[in-house]
Amino acid sequence: MLIRKAAAPLILIGLGVLYAFQVSWLIAHRQPESNDYHPEVVLPAAIQQVLMMGDQYLAANFNTYRTLIASTKKPGEQELIALTELHLQASHFNPGHEDSYYVASAMLPWRGKVEPAQTILRAAADARPHDFYPLFFWGFNAQYFLHDYLPAAAALREAAERAEGGDRQGLTYMAARWQEKHEDLAMNIRIVRAMIDHSRDRALKDALRQRLVRLEGLHVLREAYVSYEHRYGKPPEKLLDLINGGVIRAIPDDPLKGGYIIDRQQRIRLLPAQQ
Repeated sequence: MLIRKAAAPLILIGLGVLYAFQVSWLIAHRQPESNDYHPEVVLPAAIQQVLMMGDQYLAANFNTYRTLIASTKKPGEQELIALTELHLQASHFNPGHEDSYYVASAMLPWRGKVEPAQTILRAAADARPHDFYPLFFWGFNAQYFLHDYLPAAAALREAAERAEGGDRQGLTYMAARWQEKHEDLAMNIRIVRAMIDHSRDRALKDALRQRLVRLEGLHVLREAYVSYEHRYGKPPEKLLDLINGGVIRAIPDDPLKGGYIIDRQQRIRLLPAQQ
Protein backbone atom coordinates (compact mmCIF):
# COMPACT_ATOMS: atom_id res chain seq x y z
CA MET A 1 0.00 0.00 0.00
CA LEU A 2 2.85 2.39 0.91
CA ILE A 3 4.56 1.59 -2.39
CA ARG A 4 1.39 2.43 -4.31
CA LYS A 5 1.00 5.74 -2.46
CA ALA A 6 4.62 6.65 -3.14
CA ALA A 7 4.35 5.68 -6.81
CA ALA A 8 1.21 7.74 -7.48
CA PRO A 9 2.95 11.16 -7.50
CA LEU A 10 5.71 9.77 -9.71
CA ILE A 11 3.14 8.49 -12.19
CA LEU A 12 1.41 11.87 -12.30
CA ILE A 13 4.71 13.66 -12.80
CA GLY A 14 5.61 11.23 -15.57
CA LEU A 15 2.30 11.80 -17.31
CA GLY A 16 2.78 15.55 -17.00
CA VAL A 17 6.24 15.37 -18.56
CA LEU A 18 4.92 13.17 -21.37
CA TYR A 19 2.03 15.61 -22.01
CA ALA A 20 4.42 18.58 -22.08
CA PHE A 21 6.70 16.74 -24.50
CA GLN A 22 3.77 15.92 -26.80
CA VAL A 23 2.57 19.53 -26.80
CA SER A 24 6.07 20.81 -27.54
CA TRP A 25 6.45 18.32 -30.39
CA LEU A 26 3.07 19.28 -31.89
CA ILE A 27 3.92 22.97 -31.72
CA ALA A 28 7.29 22.38 -33.36
CA HIS A 29 5.83 20.20 -36.12
CA ARG A 30 2.47 21.86 -36.70
CA GLN A 31 1.43 22.56 -40.24
CA PRO A 32 1.17 26.16 -41.42
CA GLU A 33 -2.26 27.54 -40.70
CA SER A 34 -4.53 27.79 -43.70
CA ASN A 35 -8.05 28.95 -44.22
CA ASP A 36 -8.12 27.46 -47.67
CA TYR A 37 -9.96 24.22 -47.11
CA HIS A 38 -11.41 23.24 -50.45
CA PRO A 39 -14.26 20.70 -50.39
CA GLU A 40 -14.43 20.43 -54.17
CA VAL A 41 -14.68 16.64 -54.13
CA VAL A 42 -18.31 15.74 -53.55
CA LEU A 43 -19.25 12.10 -54.01
CA PRO A 44 -22.65 11.19 -55.45
CA ALA A 45 -25.28 10.58 -52.78
CA ALA A 46 -25.63 6.87 -53.66
CA ILE A 47 -21.91 6.25 -53.20
CA GLN A 48 -21.87 8.16 -49.92
CA GLN A 49 -24.68 6.03 -48.55
CA VAL A 50 -22.80 2.85 -49.49
CA LEU A 51 -19.63 4.13 -47.79
CA MET A 52 -21.67 4.96 -44.68
CA MET A 53 -23.04 1.39 -44.62
CA GLY A 54 -26.51 2.64 -45.53
CA ASP A 55 -26.70 5.02 -42.59
CA GLN A 56 -28.27 8.16 -44.08
CA TYR A 57 -28.01 10.07 -40.79
CA LEU A 58 -24.28 9.41 -40.63
CA ALA A 59 -23.99 10.60 -44.22
CA ALA A 60 -25.87 13.80 -43.32
CA ASN A 61 -23.56 14.38 -40.34
CA PHE A 62 -20.50 13.84 -42.53
CA ASN A 63 -21.64 16.38 -45.11
CA THR A 64 -22.58 18.91 -42.44
CA TYR A 65 -19.19 18.46 -40.79
CA ARG A 66 -17.46 19.16 -44.08
CA THR A 67 -19.38 22.43 -44.48
CA LEU A 68 -18.47 23.47 -40.94
CA ILE A 69 -14.73 23.08 -41.48
CA ALA A 70 -14.79 24.87 -44.82
CA SER A 71 -13.12 28.23 -45.24
CA THR A 72 -14.77 31.18 -43.54
CA LYS A 73 -13.33 33.46 -46.19
CA LYS A 74 -15.22 34.21 -49.36
CA PRO A 75 -14.95 30.99 -51.37
CA GLY A 76 -14.12 30.74 -55.02
CA GLU A 77 -16.84 29.80 -57.47
CA GLN A 78 -15.92 26.10 -57.59
CA GLU A 79 -15.67 25.87 -53.82
CA LEU A 80 -19.04 27.61 -53.44
CA ILE A 81 -20.64 25.16 -55.86
CA ALA A 82 -19.20 22.27 -53.86
CA LEU A 83 -20.33 23.74 -50.52
CA THR A 84 -23.82 24.21 -51.90
CA GLU A 85 -23.90 20.58 -53.05
CA LEU A 86 -22.72 19.41 -49.61
CA HIS A 87 -25.55 21.33 -47.95
CA LEU A 88 -28.09 19.90 -50.40
CA GLN A 89 -26.83 16.37 -49.84
CA ALA A 90 -26.95 16.77 -46.05
CA SER A 91 -30.56 17.90 -46.44
CA HIS A 92 -31.26 14.96 -48.77
CA PHE A 93 -30.01 12.42 -46.24
CA ASN A 94 -31.61 14.09 -43.20
CA PRO A 95 -33.79 17.13 -43.95
CA GLY A 96 -34.52 17.56 -40.25
CA HIS A 97 -30.84 17.97 -39.29
CA GLU A 98 -30.87 21.15 -37.18
CA ASP A 99 -27.19 22.07 -37.63
CA SER A 100 -27.50 21.51 -41.36
CA TYR A 101 -30.32 23.96 -41.97
CA TYR A 102 -28.85 26.51 -39.53
CA VAL A 103 -25.49 26.55 -41.30
CA ALA A 104 -27.09 26.54 -44.76
CA SER A 105 -29.32 29.52 -43.90
CA ALA A 106 -26.37 31.42 -42.43
CA MET A 107 -24.05 30.78 -45.39
CA LEU A 108 -25.74 30.14 -48.72
CA PRO A 109 -28.13 33.07 -49.29
CA TRP A 110 -25.50 35.60 -48.31
CA ARG A 111 -23.22 34.17 -50.99
CA GLY A 112 -25.79 34.29 -53.77
CA LYS A 113 -27.21 30.77 -53.36
CA VAL A 114 -30.71 31.74 -52.28
CA GLU A 115 -32.68 29.06 -54.11
CA PRO A 116 -30.66 26.12 -52.68
CA ALA A 117 -31.05 27.65 -49.22
CA GLN A 118 -34.81 27.89 -49.72
CA THR A 119 -34.94 24.24 -50.83
CA ILE A 120 -33.10 23.16 -47.67
CA LEU A 121 -35.24 25.33 -45.39
CA ARG A 122 -38.50 24.13 -46.90
CA ALA A 123 -37.41 20.51 -46.47
CA ALA A 124 -36.45 21.26 -42.85
CA ALA A 125 -39.83 22.92 -42.24
CA ASP A 126 -41.62 19.81 -43.52
CA ALA A 127 -39.41 17.46 -41.48
CA ARG A 128 -39.67 19.52 -38.27
CA PRO A 129 -43.40 20.33 -37.93
CA HIS A 130 -42.99 21.91 -34.48
CA ASP A 131 -39.99 24.12 -35.34
CA PHE A 132 -40.87 27.59 -36.61
CA TYR A 133 -37.30 28.68 -37.40
CA PRO A 134 -36.98 27.08 -40.87
CA LEU A 135 -40.11 28.93 -41.97
CA PHE A 136 -38.87 32.17 -40.45
CA PHE A 137 -35.54 31.90 -42.28
CA TRP A 138 -37.35 30.96 -45.50
CA GLY A 139 -39.61 33.98 -45.19
CA PHE A 140 -36.72 36.30 -44.40
CA ASN A 141 -34.84 35.14 -47.49
CA ALA A 142 -37.95 35.59 -49.64
CA GLN A 143 -38.48 39.19 -48.60
CA TYR A 144 -34.84 40.29 -48.18
CA PHE A 145 -33.11 38.62 -51.13
CA LEU A 146 -35.99 37.95 -53.53
CA HIS A 147 -38.30 40.87 -52.60
CA ASP A 148 -41.18 38.42 -52.84
CA TYR A 149 -43.37 39.70 -50.03
CA LEU A 150 -46.51 37.65 -50.46
CA PRO A 151 -44.93 34.18 -49.92
CA ALA A 152 -42.65 35.71 -47.28
CA ALA A 153 -45.65 36.88 -45.27
CA ALA A 154 -47.38 33.53 -45.79
CA ALA A 155 -44.30 31.71 -44.43
CA LEU A 156 -44.33 33.88 -41.31
CA ARG A 157 -48.01 33.24 -40.73
CA GLU A 158 -47.31 29.52 -41.00
CA ALA A 159 -44.36 29.90 -38.62
CA ALA A 160 -46.57 31.75 -36.15
CA GLU A 161 -48.91 28.75 -36.03
CA ARG A 162 -46.00 26.71 -34.70
CA ALA A 163 -44.76 29.30 -32.20
CA GLU A 164 -46.03 30.23 -28.76
CA GLY A 165 -46.31 33.35 -26.64
CA GLY A 166 -44.23 36.32 -27.70
CA ASP A 167 -42.73 34.49 -30.67
CA ARG A 168 -46.20 33.83 -32.07
CA GLN A 169 -47.24 37.46 -31.66
CA GLY A 170 -44.00 38.79 -33.13
CA LEU A 171 -44.18 36.56 -36.19
CA THR A 172 -47.83 37.45 -36.80
CA TYR A 173 -47.13 41.17 -36.58
CA MET A 174 -44.08 40.90 -38.84
CA ALA A 175 -46.16 38.99 -41.38
CA ALA A 176 -48.63 41.89 -41.42
CA ARG A 177 -45.79 44.35 -42.03
CA TRP A 178 -44.46 42.34 -44.95
CA GLN A 179 -47.97 41.90 -46.32
CA GLU A 180 -48.24 45.69 -46.64
CA LYS A 181 -45.49 45.67 -49.25
CA HIS A 182 -47.38 43.41 -51.62
CA GLU A 183 -48.99 45.22 -54.52
CA ASP A 184 -52.44 43.61 -54.24
CA LEU A 185 -53.94 46.02 -51.72
CA ALA A 186 -57.35 44.32 -51.58
CA MET A 187 -55.67 41.00 -50.77
CA ASN A 188 -53.52 42.65 -48.11
CA ILE A 189 -56.61 44.05 -46.39
CA ARG A 190 -58.40 40.68 -46.47
CA ILE A 191 -55.41 38.86 -45.01
CA VAL A 192 -54.84 41.34 -42.19
CA ARG A 193 -58.55 41.18 -41.33
CA ALA A 194 -58.30 37.40 -41.16
CA MET A 195 -55.23 37.67 -38.94
CA ILE A 196 -57.20 39.92 -36.56
CA ASP A 197 -60.09 37.45 -36.49
CA HIS A 198 -57.80 34.51 -35.68
CA SER A 199 -55.69 36.28 -33.06
CA ARG A 200 -56.55 35.66 -29.41
CA ASP A 201 -54.10 38.16 -27.94
CA ARG A 202 -55.68 41.57 -27.29
CA ALA A 203 -52.44 43.53 -27.72
CA LEU A 204 -51.72 41.78 -31.00
CA LYS A 205 -55.26 42.46 -32.21
CA ASP A 206 -54.83 46.16 -31.46
CA ALA A 207 -51.50 46.28 -33.30
CA LEU A 208 -52.99 44.51 -36.31
CA ARG A 209 -55.98 46.86 -36.33
CA GLN A 210 -53.57 49.76 -36.66
CA ARG A 211 -52.06 48.05 -39.68
CA LEU A 212 -55.53 47.52 -41.08
CA VAL A 213 -56.50 51.19 -40.65
CA ARG A 214 -53.29 52.14 -42.41
CA LEU A 215 -54.08 49.87 -45.36
CA GLU A 216 -57.68 51.03 -45.55
CA GLY A 217 -56.46 54.63 -45.63
CA LEU A 218 -54.23 53.75 -48.56
CA HIS A 219 -57.20 52.17 -50.31
CA VAL A 220 -59.29 55.34 -49.83
CA LEU A 221 -56.52 57.51 -51.26
CA ARG A 222 -55.98 55.30 -54.31
CA GLU A 223 -59.69 55.32 -55.05
CA ALA A 224 -59.68 59.12 -54.70
CA TYR A 225 -56.68 59.33 -57.03
CA VAL A 226 -58.63 57.51 -59.77
CA SER A 227 -61.69 59.75 -59.21
CA TYR A 228 -59.54 62.88 -59.48
CA GLU A 229 -58.07 61.70 -62.80
CA HIS A 230 -61.53 61.05 -64.22
CA ARG A 231 -62.84 64.43 -63.05
CA TYR A 232 -59.92 66.63 -64.10
CA GLY A 233 -58.27 64.61 -66.85
CA LYS A 234 -54.89 64.60 -65.13
CA PRO A 235 -53.38 62.98 -62.04
CA PRO A 236 -53.00 64.91 -58.79
CA GLU A 237 -49.50 66.19 -58.11
CA LYS A 238 -49.85 65.99 -54.33
CA LEU A 239 -52.29 64.55 -51.83
CA LEU A 240 -53.59 68.00 -50.96
CA ASP A 241 -54.97 68.21 -54.51
CA LEU A 242 -57.47 65.49 -53.60
CA ILE A 243 -58.91 67.74 -50.91
CA ASN A 244 -58.76 70.95 -52.94
CA GLY A 245 -60.41 69.14 -55.86
CA GLY A 246 -63.34 68.11 -53.68
CA VAL A 247 -62.67 64.38 -54.03
CA ILE A 248 -62.12 63.71 -50.30
CA ARG A 249 -62.57 65.84 -47.20
CA ALA A 250 -59.36 64.90 -45.41
CA ILE A 251 -56.28 62.72 -45.70
CA PRO A 252 -56.88 59.49 -43.73
CA ASP A 253 -55.00 59.24 -40.46
CA ASP A 254 -52.18 56.75 -40.18
CA PRO A 255 -52.14 55.41 -36.60
CA LEU A 256 -48.52 54.36 -37.08
CA LYS A 257 -47.51 57.93 -37.98
CA GLY A 258 -45.89 57.02 -41.27
CA GLY A 259 -48.34 58.65 -43.63
CA TYR A 260 -48.85 58.49 -47.38
CA ILE A 261 -47.15 59.99 -50.41
CA ILE A 262 -47.47 60.23 -54.18
CA ASP A 263 -44.13 58.88 -55.45
CA ARG A 264 -42.24 59.67 -58.66
CA GLN A 265 -44.10 56.88 -60.46
CA GLN A 266 -47.35 58.74 -59.70
CA ARG A 267 -48.50 56.03 -57.32
CA ILE A 268 -49.78 56.54 -53.80
CA ARG A 269 -47.86 54.41 -51.33
CA LEU A 270 -47.24 54.06 -47.63
CA LEU A 271 -44.33 55.73 -45.90
CA PRO A 272 -42.43 53.68 -43.30
CA ALA A 273 -44.26 53.37 -40.00
CA GLN A 274 -42.84 55.35 -37.09
CA GLN A 275 -44.21 53.03 -34.42
